[in-house]
Amino acid sequence: MEYFDDSMAALAQPWNAPANGVCVVVDGERVLTRGSGWRDYEKQLPFALW
Repeated sequence: MEYFDDSMAALAQPWNAPANGVCVVVDGERVLTRGSGWRDYEKQLPFALW
């Protein structure tokens, strides 16, 4: 998963995105949910997937 996380961070960097997330669904079932970054950058509140 480290490669995936690094790739997501690299993809977000050109847009200066404070957070990113991805959810992969197969046959209606969530098989992967990942996210990182800040939902509020100034207050340093972490981005969370629910």
